[in-house]
Amino acid sequence: MQLNRSITSARPGARTAAARSVRVAASARPLWLPNVTPPAYLNGNLAGDFGFDPLGLGADPERLKW
Repeated sequence: MQLNRSITSARPGARTAAARSVRVAASARPLWLPNVTPPAYLNGNLAGDFGFDPLGLGADPERLKW
C-alpha cells in the first residue's frame, strides 16, 4: 500500500506552499516486531501467526493438529 500526497495552497494570489510527498508502505504479512525474521515453521498459515514463538511450541506439526 502506498500513499502519495502533495500539499499546495488553494487561494489565488497566495504564495504556493512547498510540495511534500508522503510514502507509506505496509508489509504483506504483519509481524509482532518489524524487521525481525520469524522462525521457518511460522509461515503465516495459522490463525494469529505473527511470527512470535519464543518457546518453540509451534515447531512440532504433530502438536498443532486438533
